[in-house]
Amino acid sequence: MYKHKSFDELNLIDSFLFGYSTENPKNAELIARIIIKRVLKRDLKRVRITQEKSYLGITPDAHGIRMDLYVEELEENGEELATVYDIEPNKYGLKDLPKRSRFCQALTDAKSLSAGKSYDKLP
Repeated sequence: MYKHKSFDELNLIDSFLFGYSTENPKNAELIARIIIKRVLKRDLKRVRITQEKSYLGITPDAHGIRMDLYVEELEENGEELATVYDIEPNKYGLKDLPKRSRFCQALTDAKSLSAGKSYDKLP
């Protein structure tokens, strides 16, 4: 039987606390900036943050994705996408992580490039 954890036992890797902590847009941006700075050693410029962004599969029976924190870093002009980050707390292990990451990246890229655009326009 599953025992629910108390707030004192949770950390940001727990889905509930991560979701709750990023519900407020200002908190979501702060958390995204901290995580990206610590992991990638870089500061973000202008960003747009979406909590729990979903992409449906390409057909009704295809697998889709739900990203816990979707971060779009914008070019200096503030309009064009420079980089896309998907922040996903993961406490379930690494068994399928490389293939899951590849699938999420492919679906994100497919949704980021309009028909007729060159591949060099991918963020």
